[in-house]
Amino acid sequence: MEAARLDFINAARLHVDPRHNKLTQVPVSRPPLHQATGPSTGLPPTGRATPDTSSA
Repeated sequence: MEAARLDFINAARLHVDPRHNKLTQVPVSRPPLHQATGPSTGLPPTGRATPDTSSA
């Protein structure tokens, strides 16, 4: 999995700017798990909860 991630990162970097050097080590930075989005999390794709507009 990490090798595939490294290949993807290098391909993306070279696509954006061909002057980039290839990385030989996978960057450590990843989004925290608690900020996941999507239908299973109940959060919209923006990652933020929608404001409650109901009157209490």
